[in-house]
Amino acid sequence: MNGSKEENWKTPNADLPPSGYYAKLPNGELEVFSALKDGKRADFVHSPAYDFMDGRGNWFETPWGGSDGQLIVLKKADGYLEVIPYGAEKFTVALDREPASMVALDEDYQDIYDAGFGGVEYY
Repeated sequence: MNGSKEENWKTPNADLPPSGYYAKLPNGELEVFSALKDGKRADFVHSPAYDFMDGRGNWFETPWGGSDGQLIVLKKADGYLEVIPYGAEKFTVALDREPASMVALDEDYQDIYDAGFGGVEYY
């Protein structure tokens, strides 16, 4: 953690702005970051339960996805992912296999529509 209120701090793992931080468990199961990426502040959490990323108004990419706003990816016990973009016009989510379906849901988990695969690219 960079306790300075004015100076950046370069570490082997991240460039930390004032009040920035970086932490990672040795097994890689949990990683948290509030640091500079390409000179701009960004935040992310990678954990067994969820991934979170926020480029703070800029496109920000991690190995788990990317977004131009906030993006939360909840990892469900059944293997499903719940993707919650907030203030994002574009986002990506890293998948380890082709999805069987994509459905847009409202706050009560009611189907809004079958999102299909229009505009979706799978690599």
